[in-house]
Amino acid sequence: MMRETGVRLTPKEADELQNAHHRHFEAWTNAIRPLPGAAELLRTLTDCGVPWTIATSAHRDDAAPMFARLAVPPDVPTVTREEVSRA
Repeated sequence: MMRETGVRLTPKEADELQNAHHRHFEAWTNAIRPLPGAAELLRTLTDCGVPWTIATSAHRDDAAPMFARLAVPPDVPTVTREEVSRA
């Protein structure tokens, strides 16, 4: 957010903002659904031996419920914001 807005936050403010975002997102987690056909597409790719991955700007804790809804196999690589310098 700082990069896009130019607003500078202290590390404490940035942590507070991230925590608030997580709390609000978590409240909506059960309402979020994958796009129709998404899980079937991923299953078909897997069955056909086509490698695939998921990359998201979400934190792993926030992305995990969607990975579960999509039935992402544990051996499929996933990339979350903690693993890159710019999500």
